[in-house]
Amino acid sequence: MERLQVERYYHIYNHANGDDNIFRNEENMRFFLMKYEEHVTPVVDNLAYSLLLNHFHSVVRIKSLLEYVLTGHEGFLIFLTGKLKYANQLADYQQLLKQINQNRANIPKGSNAGDLNSLYPELRKLTMVYEDFVSKQYSNFFSCYTQSFNKLFGRRGSLFMKPFKRKPVLSSNLRNLIIYVICNPLHHGFVTNIYDWKYTGPKIENDTRISLDMDALFRIFDGFENFKYSIENNRYTPIKE
Repeated sequence: MERLQVERYYHIYNHANGDDNIFRNEENMRFFLMKYEEHVTPVVDNLAYSLLLNHFHSVVRIKSLLEYVLTGHEGFLIFLTGKLKYANQLADYQQLLKQINQNRANIPKGSNAGDLNSLYPELRKLTMVYEDFVSKQYSNFFSCYTQSFNKLFGRRGSLFMKPFKRKPVLSSNLRNLIIYVICNPLHHGFVTNIYDWKYTGPKIENDTRISLDMDALFRIFDGFENFKYSIENNRYTPIKE
């Protein structure tokens, strides 16, 4: 199974088990995005998403450990704490936090792990464990949603197929994938106008359903107008899932 690696782009998607749906109403979709924000957004930059009745798609970039630290989230510290096999990594991470917090004001905006490995050697040592944590965040997200869904509808068992699908994406393929994901409701015939499907995006500059890296998105498309034109004219090649 492809390992989720820091600072790489991925097409991440999943489908319901069998003939079930993962969304039975709009409230399910809102709850799904709320839990996604809680568990997944801290470790990724979101570029596109689409929720259909029995599956979903997303395009993300995995944040580096440094980027994660600068968000102020504490999940990785909790992940390391209390596990004997991570005792050394916990000590390294606590040292890393101390160093970064002392020098936070001097870290150039946009710096990544590759730029700062020499200054913070713990970054390199902790990267693989952090990547395990990223996958765990996805697992926690799917589990949390499934438990709530099962309780609400009186069902049992797994809701999503396992493992969740993840495909690395080359920068040269990002434009096509992003438009494909956003236009997925069109692709499957749910609507004839993409603006009629609420839970796909972004379609506008201020989509607020989930946190999106709009600056990165507009860099990929050389501006908002090119991005909007690509969506409205369905400028994508279908992707085999």
